[in-house]
Formats: sequence, structure tokens, C-alpha cells
Amino acid sequence: MQSQKTIKYITFNFFGKNPVDDRVGANVSRKGIGPVESLGTGKWSFDNVWLTDVIETLKLLSVNIIYMDGTAKTIPITDKYWLDQEDLDNFNDIMD
Repeated sequence: MQSQKTIKYITFNFFGKNPVDDRVGANVSRKGIGPVESLGTGKWSFDNVWLTDVIETLKLLSVNIIYMDGTAKTIPITDKYWLDQEDLDNFNDIMD
């Protein structure tokens, strides 16, 4: 997904899954702080999200974006927006 606007904040909404693919706990949100320029990329790292070590993967539910001009957008995450590890590796190879 790309935008012509600069992102001010982006909030990721997700939940954790254990090794047998069961949901663990409630939904969690974490906010990334920009700016992320138009057509740019951002990277955030969130430590200590869960108070357990049984989480193996996460399921991203939605992303809330607030732009520098004050407008906002919520994007529900479906398979349409998801890259598996092979897709991500291919993308990273192209970008290197």
C-alpha cells in the first residue's frame, strides 16, 4: 500500500499465536511514530509486547494511519495485504 501523504503515526493492531496456532490473550496495539514520507518506508521494533514466551507468531488485524495533515485511515489486514516469508525475501533481494 502506498500513499501520497506523509504519515505521522501508524498503529498496528494484532494478537499473538502459540506454536499450535492458537490465539493467546487479547488484541494488542503498538504505535509507530513517523514521519514516513510519501512513498517511503518505515521500520519499528516493539519489545516486551507479551508477558509470556509462548507467542511464536502474530496475526495483524488492522493498521490505523494518521497523516501529517490530520486525516486518518484504518486498513483492515486481509490476505490481499499480507506477504509470506518467501515474498518478503524476494522483495528484499530486489531492494539490495
